[in-house]
Amino acid sequence: MIASGECHPRQLWKQLVLIADNPIASSHLLSTDVFVLRSKLRAHAKTGLWDPTIDEWRTRMLYLNTLARSPDWNAIRPLLPHHLYIVNNADHLTFEAASDFIEYLEVAGTPPDRILFDLIIRALSYQGDEEGVKTIIQRATDSGIERSSKMDNWTILSNLRAKNTTEALRQFRDLQNTTNPTVQTYTTVLSHAVRANDFPLMQTLYADMQSRNITPNINIYRSLLLGHMKQNNIPEAQHIFTLIQENGLEIRTDIYNAFMLGLIRLDRLNDAIDAYERMILSGVTPDLRTYGQLISACARKGMIITATRFYRLLISSGLEMGKVNYTIIMDMFSRGGDVEMVRKTMTDMQIVAGYTPDVGCFNILMDAEFRSGNGEGAWEEFERMRGTGVEPNWFTWEILMRGFLESGKVEEAVRVLREVQRLGLSVRNGLMIYFMECLREKEDATAAEQVLSIFQQITPATEQIPYPCYESLALAYLKSHNHTAAHECLLKLLKAGYVGRSLLYNELIASAVHKSNRDPDAAFQYYETMVRDSQRPNAFTISRLIVAYCQSRRNAEPLWNEIKTYDVEVDMYVAATFVFYYSFIRRDFDSAWRVWERYLGENDLFPGGKGLGVGTKEKMEERRRRLECVAGIMLKSCSAHRRMEEFKRVMGVVRREGGRVSEVVSLSIRNMDPELYDALMASEEGVEGKEG
Repeated sequence: MIASGECHPRQLWKQLVLIADNPIASSHLLSTDVFVLRSKLRAHAKTGLWDPTIDEWRTRMLYLNTLARSPDWNAIRPLLPHHLYIVNNADHLTFEAASDFIEYLEVAGTPPDRILFDLIIRALSYQGDEEGVKTIIQRATDSGIERSSKMDNWTILSNLRAKNTTEALRQFRDLQNTTNPTVQTYTTVLSHAVRANDFPLMQTLYADMQSRNITPNINIYRSLLLGHMKQNNIPEAQHIFTLIQENGLEIRTDIYNAFMLGLIRLDRLNDAIDAYERMILSGVTPDLRTYGQLISACARKGMIITATRFYRLLISSGLEMGKVNYTIIMDMFSRGGDVEMVRKTMTDMQIVAGYTPDVGCFNILMDAEFRSGNGEGAWEEFERMRGTGVEPNWFTWEILMRGFLESGKVEEAVRVLREVQRLGLSVRNGLMIYFMECLREKEDATAAEQVLSIFQQITPATEQIPYPCYESLALAYLKSHNHTAAHECLLKLLKAGYVGRSLLYNELIASAVHKSNRDPDAAFQYYETMVRDSQRPNAFTISRLIVAYCQSRRNAEPLWNEIKTYDVEVDMYVAATFVFYYSFIRRDFDSAWRVWERYLGENDLFPGGKGLGVGTKEKMEERRRRLECVAGIMLKSCSAHRRMEEFKRVMGVVRREGGRVSEVVSLSIRNMDPELYDALMASEEGVEGKEG
């Protein structure tokens, strides 16, 4: 009855449904036809025409296995249409629909058999309807069907799917105390433990199986393998292969796939490739998932040559690629920067395999255009996609906005964002942050303000704009020297319940003491708020605060003590600004010298120390310039305070470290940080001994 020629799996299944619905045709359907159909589907699974791990096909194959084992084919044949109705609707079967269907059959004089009850209970358990499962089981037992271990298993599964783990484990413990749970029940609970990362429970269940002399099946070993891989326990995972062989089980392709996927997730791609080579040597045949995950992982790592090698192996294997595989190949070429091959692969998918490109395919093609620097081409593909009736998803909009931002076309990115706003869509936090960071880098505070306003309008009331968005806007204002707007932005983020980070407070302090503002009180207030909010000051903070002390003529000694409290490094900026403060504002040479010695100590520049150390020519030059900068300020201090002995000692350090003595006296912090230099100089006009 089932077609003898080559048919697609969906066509084969449709034939079975049509035959079962026709009373005359179904009367000629034999049990051998079921065996033929099952064999054909198994063969097609190996060629990749359908995925045995997808619930839809797993349900169909389990049903065919049940039919193949059934001793009374004649009793089953009249109920085939009803069985197939449940199988085809298992993914969205509700308890109410199942109850109505059972009542319909009972009224029609064809009460459900055990197989039909099992199908209904299984469908409800996979949807997590624990109450529905209990009710249908009760209905089955009331109709004279004996309660089976399968029903117990599905009761536990329904609770696990409903995230009612406590109740599921209680039911499992009850089974342990009354009867021996079956290996299928252990499989259900153990696989859940692995998915939930409950590895102690995984080990306990496996030990309990061993104590009860229950032989694990291949699915138990697969779950154990995944559990060990999640814990980065490679030796134990490899030991699973030995246990499988010792128990006379076949190491299937999906076992190797699970092992390789675990290695990929642990960022051990080379080990995953080695596992593939061992798989080939052991005679296990790779499937579409094998090649798919290796191609995808290699492409994401930038290993395009290796990814292409697996692609060629896939082509030569004769496996018939599904839509997912074509998508993976397109992504590989996209990451390799080959737009034409992305386009050709999508064409092959349409013409050769007969698949219609979906939004995911167009997304990859648009991304490929952006990667090749062709933003206009990406937009053309977007227009073509909409012209074919394919609607964009959230990732489409993200690709367009991110692509235009990365290519520096901010206006185009904002145009796309306005379209997102018009459609009433929202934007992911990560893209919001990236959008604002790009505008901050371009110092476009006006555009940043407009974009943040759009984000506020499209973000659901139950969610918040991410903190970095406010921070980027404030920093953009500061880069355009709009201190007032930046301060208002700080108030907005504080009102939103956020705590300012060190970066923002540092820049606000620097702006407050800038020569265009000269507001030391604001700098002190920012610092107090920063410390109150547990944000640690660093060398940048301290060096800018010293300018505030210079401007206000306040005593900076407490700030020097806070360097010790917060373990702040006395780097070039801190040392140079403190030396300037003590020398020219406080007229306290001894304190200035104390700072110089602290700088020498922290940088191991005393006689017998490591000095500038070792490194590349560029790094050594940078360290030397920093020493020369601090030494230059210290030498001016020695000169201003007539301390010639100390002057000689400073020059001795410079000579010892290979500094350019002829340049030191004229070198100052101006060379390293002009803005900091200008702020310092503006704090004291006409001080003896300063620059010039």
